[in-house]
Amino acid sequence: MKILVILPRIPVPARDGGAIVMLESLEAMHAAGVDITILALNTSKHRADVATLRHLCTNIVAVDVETHPTPFGAIRNLLMPRRSVIDRSIRHSYWLERFITPATLAAAVSAAETYGPFDIMHCEQLFTLELGLHVRTELTLKKRPVPLVIYRSHNVEYRIQERMSVERGRSSIERWYRTLLARRTKRFEEEALLLSDACATLSEDDADVYRGIDPSGAIESVPPGISIPSDAMLASAQRRADTICLLASMEWAPNVEGTLWFVRQVMPLILQQRPSAVVHIAGRNPGTAITGLHNGSNVIVHGEIEDPLAFRLDAAVSIVPLFSGSGVRIKILEALGAACPLVTTTIGAEGLPVLDGTHVRIADDAASFANACCELLAQRDEATALGERGRELIRRSFTWTARMDELLSFYKRVLTP
Repeated sequence: MKILVILPRIPVPARDGGAIVMLESLEAMHAAGVDITILALNTSKHRADVATLRHLCTNIVAVDVETHPTPFGAIRNLLMPRRSVIDRSIRHSYWLERFITPATLAAAVSAAETYGPFDIMHCEQLFTLELGLHVRTELTLKKRPVPLVIYRSHNVEYRIQERMSVERGRSSIERWYRTLLARRTKRFEEEALLLSDACATLSEDDADVYRGIDPSGAIESVPPGISIPSDAMLASAQRRADTICLLASMEWAPNVEGTLWFVRQVMPLILQQRPSAVVHIAGRNPGTAITGLHNGSNVIVHGEIEDPLAFRLDAAVSIVPLFSGSGVRIKILEALGAACPLVTTTIGAEGLPVLDGTHVRIADDAASFANACCELLAQRDEATALGERGRELIRRSFTWTARMDELLSFYKRVLTP
């Protein structure tokens, strides 16, 4: 099988969920013997050396693109949005248009013509799907072999904006703007899905949303795998008493919102029950809203860390407080794989086969979340048992070899219906 993989960024270092999925998918695809050509958008936000991916592919092309959001860019998009190349009646949201430029469109066509023909164009995330659809149009016009366009969805993108538009603490202007982003993103997302040849989502919940849009489409849920630490690595876990850890990319707005909610509303309730409790917060590029939470006593903000596993193993409880987003939370899979006792929300657990009280604790309001954390901090044996059950779930269902076999089997079925 020969595949052109289109990436919205160079996924190194792989320290956030999206990058982890992209990099480990490439590694598993390469190990399965797929002939891979990579077209990577080398974004200003995550600029990296393309050479770090050369060992995983036959050919590789990178195109620099400026994606950093600016007030001017947001205002220009509001007044004069770019039109989608797949349908000129669709006005792009600022969420998406930063990735679709004359340079990225031309690079996608050039890669397909230079290194093709391909069986499949694997478009990673919604940010690259328009590139794949544009390539298909150009190759069709030139009467060249046309690969199938398969959308590898990490999230239902418009739902992220919809959920953020109603989140607590947002101004009326921001809620209005998020609603506009959601509406424009949804229009494009629905049309692009209908034009794709197939779609593989990370969660069954997301697949159900897309099936509602395209009931006859080839849409399948293929969750990601993770690399599970060995029992020997976990044997060194200290799990310090009364220690909570929160590890998430602080570049993603839903993580920031959840972190602020936990520190401001949940942590005071935890301290009423357990005055010695401490939450350690780590993640890529924390802004002033997050760094300002640090007080040196019961809230410690570390910024980006080198060893996420050691960070998790040092804490008695891990938390993932999320109220928006979609897809599968890679950080939850990693925490469960490391046998971490975990507290999350219903949206955090969305799309995962976890049961409240069996694999994780699920709570959606401040009091319930605080109580779940305190119970796990106090009941160390139950916390350990919860972590072990979560790890066994990951061991059974989320290895990369099994998941890549499932994804490539889906691709083969789409190629030979």
